[in-house]
Amino acid sequence: MTINKLQRAQNNAACVVLDKSRRADAKPLLCQLHWLPIQQRIVYKMAVLTRKARTTGVPAYLNHHLTLRDATRHTRSAALPLLNLWSLPPTSPDARSAMPHRRSGTVFLLKSLPATQKQLLRNT
Repeated sequence: MTINKLQRAQNNAACVVLDKSRRADAKPLLCQLHWLPIQQRIVYKMAVLTRKARTTGVPAYLNHHLTLRDATRHTRSAALPLLNLWSLPPTSPDARSAMPHRRSGTVFLLKSLPATQKQLLRNT
């Protein structure tokens, strides 16, 4: 199932829950229900799981795949504990299809979240 199909299903569910017509704009309905859109929900869940795996070591199968990024240049972010997004070899087909770009995992995830979700993640 693609993200668009999941988003349509979530939009329809919001209309049903709030007893609105199917043609109603879904964005305010999602805000009213305090539901994140599918893409933001995926990013938020990845950030939460990453933080949990790094701080507690649980679940072990995820912690095993999180590796610290080696700083190649002296920058302000070089002192931060940034993560590689995956630990598969770049030639692996799974590594190429896992993400279309390779950025530092947690920082990239947190930057793409809305401010309210960042605050919730920091308070947990």
